[in-house]
Amino acid sequence: MPHALASLPRAAVGAALLCAALAAHAALGLPESSIAADGSAPTLQLQQLQAQQSGAASPVSAQRVVSPTGVQLTEYVSQGVVFAVSWSGAVMPDLPQLLAGAFPALHDWLAAHPLLLNQPIAMDTPQLVVRAEGHMRAFRGFAYLPALVPAGYDINQIGN
Repeated sequence: MPHALASLPRAAVGAALLCAALAAHAALGLPESSIAADGSAPTLQLQQLQAQQSGAASPVSAQRVVSPTGVQLTEYVSQGVVFAVSWSGAVMPDLPQLLAGAFPALHDWLAAHPLLLNQPIAMDTPQLVVRAEGHMRAFRGFAYLPALVPAGYDINQIGN
């Protein structure tokens, strides 16, 4: 029994790291510096991806984060700002956190465009584009801010 009590603080520390890892990614429209590259969060896997395209006016980079829940998030950055995000996994990501200041626009759009159960989201406004679909254990989608997409960048590459 003393051994179980001794491990309690470690479990609490582990839970705190897990909670920190869940919030350790950038959000749409926020600076690239908000992407956590903290090696102290072992539950995250960070991977730099090559996302530069010929013809894009400014360099584009992408960073993939795999959350502890197994959701793969990819954040696309140009000129130091996250202009697009995509996700794929067994559960939906925390959209209010992932979309940040753009989430109220999605919320308002959904209120004005009620969807049937399992109907995909196909929001396309000048301020925000969101595509999301899925069912239990298979969710995927992407979102981007059209005003921040670099000129010449093929937006069809997001989420692929």
